[in-house]
Amino acid sequence: MITEKDALVIGPPGGLTFWAFEVLRALAKKNLEGPVDVVTVGVAQPVPAPVEHTAGRLLLTNYPGVEFIEAIERINVPVLYLSEEPSRVVNYLKEKTNRTNIEAVRVCSASYSANLALRKGRKVAVLDRDMDVNLPDLLRAICAHLNLNIEASEILSYAAHLTPKEMAEGTLGAAVRKFEGVADRPASIDELAEILIPSVLDPLAALTTRHEVTAVVWPRNAFYSAERPTEMAPSSIDLMGPARMLVHGPYLHLPPGQYRAEILVDLFETERDSSFRLELHAGEVCLKRVRFASPAAGRFAAAFEFLHPHAGPELQAQIITERGALDGKLSLLQISFLPQL
Repeated sequence: MITEKDALVIGPPGGLTFWAFEVLRALAKKNLEGPVDVVTVGVAQPVPAPVEHTAGRLLLTNYPGVEFIEAIERINVPVLYLSEEPSRVVNYLKEKTNRTNIEAVRVCSASYSANLALRKGRKVAVLDRDMDVNLPDLLRAICAHLNLNIEASEILSYAAHLTPKEMAEGTLGAAVRKFEGVADRPASIDELAEILIPSVLDPLAALTTRHEVTAVVWPRNAFYSAERPTEMAPSSIDLMGPARMLVHGPYLHLPPGQYRAEILVDLFETERDSSFRLELHAGEVCLKRVRFASPAAGRFAAAFEFLHPHAGPELQAQIITERGALDGKLSLLQISFLPQL
């Protein structure tokens, strides 16, 4: 349960976010009106009810669920959003948790569930890792935004411990690098992650930090073969045979909202029209079923709109042939999702 006394801190699971969480836990203890409760909310975890007669809480999460989104949209609570390049987050997850690239991309996509709500929030402040501001000024601004009343001398003293001693003046980037304890180097990512980060994660991250909205694109090589469910979908699929599922995946996340989607397909080596069905699922719930057909071989697209109502479940698309075929091949190029603001 989130109330108007609370403040929210949201960020993807990377170095900047975990640094900020640790800093806020320390500063909350120094609040002049008494320590402020700091509560970390995990995946699919309900927000606990506040203790009576408290001044409020700091609620920290990497994975904002329904309660966080409703609070952003309906309650005038201050929110601090921690912004970091998705490639850094993916690299951090790989180094600290030993996740594979695709697992790190999925986890990162889940952390952006509130980003459509955050771009419309009335009291949202964004902390970007690349901000050029000295640490004491930054900490004072963060405390003011989150309603923490802390003496200036306490902030100065604490800021001095956050960056390497040899630095004349502390900066945010230096403080985060010291906290991470890893080299500030380019992310070590594979070919698939190199595609998914700009096509999936960058547009999701930009929902909060940029005015323009671009489509999230699921490329062909993010999907799985229905015949070999643990293998990636081939570049072309033989349609000869009975009606059946062809591909499924990619088990990524989108923020709740209204979307216009488009599937792009190549159909070749066929001499007659073909009929297909696309099903879009969020967990066990089917969000949309769309039938599309191509009158002849060639490239074609099918567009549709759908509502994704709730944060949490991962999404997958299934492409299914609706009747048997004697010939033909299909190549799924991509499925794109454009938020309708």
